[in-house]
Amino acid sequence: MPSAWFLIDATDQLEISMRWYLATTADHDTHLATPAVGNNVEALCDKTFQPHFELPGEPLDPLQVCAACLAKRALAASGSVARRR
Repeated sequence: MPSAWFLIDATDQLEISMRWYLATTADHDTHLATPAVGNNVEALCDKTFQPHFELPGEPLDPLQVCAACLAKRALAASGSVARRR
């Protein structure tokens, strides 16, 4: 099924419901994501994966965080950004 696009802004419920998920223990592989089909999550950077676990809050180690997820979150906070769904 093709993906649809919608806009997220800083007050959108989807942005509020996003959580940090660990994809692997590699650097830059912790992503801001929402639940997707099955046990997968879809990250703000468009990566879809089955997470190892959900973090209880913000990641403590900035080297673990996906740079693309951070950049898109900053764009969403300053206005709105297109996101695939």
